[in-house]
Amino acid sequence: MKRIIFFIAITILVTSIFTSCRMYSKFPKVSIITSKGIEFNNEIYFIIQYEIYKQPKGIMKFPDGGLPKNLINEYYIVKYNKNTKKNSLIYNLNDIKLKIESINIFENGNKIFFPVKYKIDKIVWKNSVSKTERTLKEKIFIIDTKTDKIIVKTNEYIIDKHSDNQNIINIKATADLVRFIYDYDKLGLPNPLEYMKLSDKNIKELLLHDYLNGRMHIALIYYMIKNNKTKLLEEIEKENTDKYIATDIRYFKEGWSIKQLKEYYKLIK
Repeated sequence: MKRIIFFIAITILVTSIFTSCRMYSKFPKVSIITSKGIEFNNEIYFIIQYEIYKQPKGIMKFPDGGLPKNLINEYYIVKYNKNTKKNSLIYNLNDIKLKIESINIFENGNKIFFPVKYKIDKIVWKNSVSKTERTLKEKIFIIDTKTDKIIVKTNEYIIDKHSDNQNIINIKATADLVRFIYDYDKLGLPNPLEYMKLSDKNIKELLLHDYLNGRMHIALIYYMIKNNKTKLLEEIEKENTDKYIATDIRYFKEGWSIKQLKEYYKLIK
């Protein structure tokens, strides 16, 4: 009897582990959402929400598509230099990385102001019943543009009147500034490739069959170029039927500029 119970327990355990592994996609996806920005002295400041996640599968997609499994969900203040065409991380907003409600931005003198409203959820127990209380708070992140140092203030901070002549950059434009990120280590963001097994089989499977995973595609192509995986890259080039992946490979192999890549994307749409 004990053996039967033990066998059943082991079967349930193995089944649950197998099932849980299949509840989410095999490969991670990357999302970078930007706020509006502000241009000052030929540099653009804005906030990004950076996520690495896995999509739900099977029963986890019910009832309305399911919720992704977040591996990374962080907010950063980013500076884009228009002369060098490069992004740099200024600050990790790790103390408010849950639910940002709204972001304002303006410049005053040599300082950039980011007043950020965010939500905090707190579970409160009353008479053995749990209830979620949501509080709206605000912090003001002040960047000294001469040093890139950050000062954090609460919403009680008094801000001097600022100029109406602000060079605000819309969200579509700031999104374009982070569209072709591929070297996450160099930029200082958590690397999405660390959340998958980088075997040749997995790389081929993701690039050839896991569509709508553009940021992972370009990161993997860069990884192969950087690590001299010439044979694997040639196999993927031969088997690939996706025109965008073919273009991304040419971008790295032939040393195209971002401008050339964007222009070519327009031609193949």
